Amino acid sequence: MTSSPDSQPDVAALARRMVRLMRRFRQDHPLSAKHWPAGIYMLPIRLDGRPAAKTLVWYETEGCQWSIKSGCTMCNFGQAATRPSDDDVVRSFKEQIDRLDPGTRYLHLGPGGSFLDWHELNPDARRTIYGELHRLRFLEGVGIECRAELVTPEYIAEALAWLPSTVREFTTGIGLESADDLVRLVAVNKKVPRKRLERAFEIIRGSSDPTRRIVFDLYVLLKPPFLSEREAIDDAVRSIDWAFDRGADTVSVFLSSIKENTLCDFLHRQDGFVRPLRYATAYYHSAFEVLRMLAPSRAARTLFMGITSGIPAHGRPRSCPLCDHILSGALVAHNFSRDPALLDVAAAVRCDCRDKWLAELAEEHPPLSTRLPRDLDLVEKALTCAARPSSPD
Repeated sequence: MTSSPDSQPDVAALARRMVRLMRRFRQDHPLSAKHWPAGIYMLPIRLDGRPAAKTLVWYETEGCQWSIKSGCTMCNFGQAATRPSDDDVVRSFKEQIDRLDPGTRYLHLGPGGSFLDWHELNPDARRTIYGELHRLRFLEGVGIECRAELVTPEYIAEALAWLPSTVREFTTGIGLESADDLVRLVAVNKKVPRKRLERAFEIIRGSSDPTRRIVFDLYVLLKPPFLSEREAIDDAVRSIDWAFDRGADTVSVFLSSIKENTLCDFLHRQDGFVRPLRYATAYYHSAFEVLRMLAPSRAARTLFMGITSGIPAHGRPRSCPLCDHILSGALVAHNFSRDPALLDVAAAVRCDCRDKWLAELAEEHPPLSTRLPRDLDLVEKALTCAARPSSPD
């Protein structure tokens, strides 16, 4: 279990230490070496009480600005090797819109960073992108994602003013990752204070439009690094409850994967580390455990992402050949239907990895607040060894 606020260590000091660690990590694992191509992906969702497919449009921008300064521990949405011009960004978006079915009804705009960051997308380019949406004459819902500190009443008002009149639902997605400061600020290195998150919530909740529903979606990460499987489940449940207590309409739980050039990848490859410091993704079984622990009304407003992805990853949620298609399919079915009977389907699956999952849940570890300072020592030493040139034979 993560520690209670009363027993927390100096979170601010640990957070500063993690920022420095990630800056050092980025020097040896530059994200500019990666290039995420623009593309279109389909997401299973439920809207207006019926199953639906949301189209995610991924277009080229400079990338996440936080990744340039330090970056989250599980993410590699980094800057492009060369910064695209505003014209390049708009051209990339238009090329993806050209590929869409003219009857597209639900669209999510995913630049790999923050839609409201002027470094990634200046105001003129953003308005041009809003204008391009008018080509989709049947568009009903549009979603964006951004960092909490960038949400302002002016940005929300701009979106509502520029969106096509056919759009009846506007969604703003924000990465909470965890409601626990120790997890969010240190384990994830998100560097978003709780007060700033709550201010963004107030702005979104205070926005109104007589013709549109304004939806507030929070993202929660299932299995940040440094957490055990049991801690990850409990942290996700607490974070989901925290989000709904503060007015979230929906929560999207992201099943963490292992992506190249991330600290999660580095921790996964350290043979000398032991669990939970040696990173492994969450089991599919843990996703269903999260749903079981939520109130039914909240489970019905929680969906799971990361089951499939257009972003290359070599570590998916853990499963085995016997259960993988059943459990991943049941999570997709949950996103479509929110049928609680799917929990019984998952619970009825008996396989070797379920036994391993139960054994891992039963493992006992010192509190995260006790482990983290020591774990950061070990990671810093491992980074030093990895950066040291090997001696000639």
